[in-house]
Order: sequence, then C-alpha cells, then structure tokens
Amino acid sequence: MLGVCLAPGDVAPEWDYVEIQFEKSVSYDPEWKHSGPRFGVHAPYYVTLTSPKLQKVDDAINRILGAAEVARKLNADIVVTRAGFYSKQEPGEAMEALARNCREIMKKTSVPLGIETQPRQSQVGSLDDVLELAEQVGIVPVVNLPAIVQREGEIAIERVLGLVEKPYIHFDESIDLGELAAALPQKYTLVAETVKAAERMRELI
Repeated sequence: MLGVCLAPGDVAPEWDYVEIQFEKSVSYDPEWKHSGPRFGVHAPYYVTLTSPKLQKVDDAINRILGAAEVARKLNADIVVTRAGFYSKQEPGEAMEALARNCREIMKKTSVPLGIETQPRQSQVGSLDDVLELAEQVGIVPVVNLPAIVQREGEIAIERVLGLVEKPYIHFDESIDLGELAAALPQKYTLVAETVKAAERMRELI
C-alpha cells in the first residue's frame, strides 16, 4: 500500500493509506465519516516511554492510549509512537523501561503498537533498537528511512528492508525513491512524509 502522512482534517480518499498525525494532542470528531483509505494513527510527538520520571511516562502512556482509541474508532491498522530519549540512562536500562511500558500499553488496547526509528543518537530508536523490541515484545517496526540516514549516514535500502519481514516504511524526498521502488516488495506499507514524495513514488511503482 502507498500512503501519506496527513493532519486529521486533511484526509484525502485518493491514497491507499493515510497516517493521521497528532503533533501535540489527540482529538476526534465522532461525526466525522470516512471512506476509502486504510488508516494508521501517529500519537503526539512529545511523548517519552523511557524517562526515569514516572509522571512523564504516565502522561505518555495516556496520550498513546488516547491515540489508540481514535485508531480503534477508525478501524485503523496501527498506532505509531516515538520511544523517547536515553535521558542519561544506560542503553540497556532505557530499553528495559521501553519494553515494560510497551507491554503496559499493549495490555490496554487491541490496536497494534508501532515504534518508529528516530534520527538522533540521544533517542531510543535505532533500527537495532526497534528490531530488538519487535522480537522481545511484539511491537510493529516502523522504519523511517530518512531518520535512519540522519542517524547512521548512508544506508543500503535493500539491506534495511531485508531485515524486517513486514514493516511500515516512511520516506521523503531525501531518499533515493528509484532505489526504494526497485527494492520494495509488495508486502510493505509505504508511507510518504510529504504529498510530493507520495506522488513521485506513485509514478515509480
């Protein structure tokens, strides 16, 4: 499926898939009727599931569960979130906290939980982190290719895709779209960060 990231009010029926982006807070209009594309929902960006401050983690879990409830009402495929920062913790300690809090979320919602790769070295969310968490906890890997490039430098797209059986792939114009289209099996859900990138990819696949 080919999709695009959009704000809640900008959903368009011409895409196979739309990931609704809630940047700061979650809202839902029960009168909103939708048809056409499959959906995913991205929880507010300012959440952390790795902080040693329990109030921050509780707030994050509640925001993610709020997004998951919107996803449930939309019959969405997934709720996606960022993990958080290392916050002066050892990587193993931060990963343990993340796994624990993901399990807590997954107990409280039937909507599949996706964790997205992140661009900064200070963030939990390398490709290895996300794949490890998928194996340990059962989250869905959400592979943001521009974030991986920013974090690691040049990447071989085909190698990255080969590491995950069925991920959600995010991309934008900073990625070689021809290389991505050539490497892309049909089993992936491909989500553009911009409409321009989505339109270009639609020409290629």
